Amino acid sequence: MCGRAFRRGSPLFLDIRSAEMRSYSLTVPYKPASTSGFSLVELMLAMTLGLIVIGSVLTLFVSISSANAINLRSTRLTQELRAVSEVIARDIRRARFVDGSIAQIGRGESAISLFNDVTISANCIRYAYENAPLGNYRSVSRRVSDGAGRVVLAANNAASDCAADGLQLSSDEVDITALTFTQPFPNLVEVTLTGRLRATPAGATRSFVQSVRIRSTQL
Repeated sequence: MCGRAFRRGSPLFLDIRSAEMRSYSLTVPYKPASTSGFSLVELMLAMTLGLIVIGSVLTLFVSISSANAINLRSTRLTQELRAVSEVIARDIRRARFVDGSIAQIGRGESAISLFNDVTISANCIRYAYENAPLGNYRSVSRRVSDGAGRVVLAANNAASDCAADGLQLSSDEVDITALTFTQPFPNLVEVTLTGRLRATPAGATRSFVQSVRIRSTQL
């Protein structure tokens, strides 16, 4: 028996081979696969750094949004003031106009002088020109209504009146805080318009200045 060789694949050979493998598995210690991870301190540090980065990004976003909103409001206010000033300038530019100089010969000086004067008082200007829409005698002034300043153009065929009802030129969304007229020369009027948006009462005000040259000379 001792000298007998076992053939590979025989039942006895397989039993001996299986016993050897079981004996090896029992003697070799089990080594689990190594695992790596983060400690609690590392996780808390990573979360803190992440919150700092997110907070910085949010602060930058809010600052940019606020700056854009301020720029938009400022641009809108400037456009509103420019539009109102342009309407005022177009009308004042026609002051003293009379229809046909030759036709005025027979009317006399008193009739012509009614269109001759351009009068400035406080925050109002009064003037006249012939064939004007809504009336020849006109005035532009600042009024206060519903707690906000407004620019009003009044016109009639009797006389210029700074207190008369008229057409509102400024937007309801704009508070006109000041309206001034100056006349450094007989044919030159300077208009200064100051206002702010009513939606932001604490916001900055803007001023717009425009020089208006009256086309018709003083008679």
